[in-house]
Parts: sequence; C-alpha cells; structure tokens
Amino acid sequence: SVIMQAIIEHLHSPQLAVDEAWRVLKKGGYLYLEVPFLQGFHADPYDYQRYTQIGLEKLTDKFKKIMLTGVSVGPFCSLIWIIRDLFSNLTGNKWFNYGIRYILSWLLAPFRYLDYLVYHTRGTKRLACEYYILVKK
Repeated sequence: SVIMQAIIEHLHSPQLAVDEAWRVLKKGGYLYLEVPFLQGFHADPYDYQRYTQIGLEKLTDKFKKIMLTGVSVGPFCSLIWIIRDLFSNLTGNKWFNYGIRYILSWLLAPFRYLDYLVYHTRGTKRLACEYYILVKK
C-alpha cells in the first residue's frame, strides 16, 4: 500500500508521485490519497493546488478500480479553518496573530463535530475541507 495523506498539494508535479506509486505497487496493491479542497494557503514550504473528488478520480485514472471515495473532513472544518486564518492574520504582529489563532482554535474546535450531523448532505460534498480516494492497482 501507498498512503499520501495531505502531501500532493505540496508537490509541483503530483502526477509524477501517483505514477511512482503505480510503479512500486504490486498488482492488487492500494493507493490512498487525502487532499485539501477548501483550506487556506499553507506553504510548508510550498502549496500548489487543491483537488475535487472528480479531480482525484482523474489523477488516479491509471488504477483499475476505485474502492472508496468521499469527504474526509467536512464543511464545518472548512468554515473553522477560514475564520481562524482570517482573524489570525489581520495584523503585522506575529505574536498577537499566534495568540488569536490559539484562542480561536480552542473556541471553535467543538464546532467541527457538526460535520457528523451533515455528513450525508449535498452541502458536505460541495464544501468539503478534504477529500479522499482509495484505489487498487
């Protein structure tokens, strides 16, 4: 198996990484990808792209069978990410921004569990924070 969790958005050429996974996997091996969709820019050190569920299917179309695909993190996490990043980047003072980020992270954390209540809705698929796909060679 090959697991690429929150990595391919940081690669300049993600198709090369998927092709390498194809190369090293034995027949019947699995590739699991998890990627951001509605998340803020997070260059660690680089951040190149975002993917939709359909985009993941296209990226892995060399693989024979899609085993699972869907939302790994829902819309409330997207909203929390946006609110936290907005308010923790309003000033030029990095320590003030870190403080705001810390406080908001604690205050907003419980709201991410609302994703469980809306998991099977159309809104979750449209406003996902992250998508995943599991394919088989």
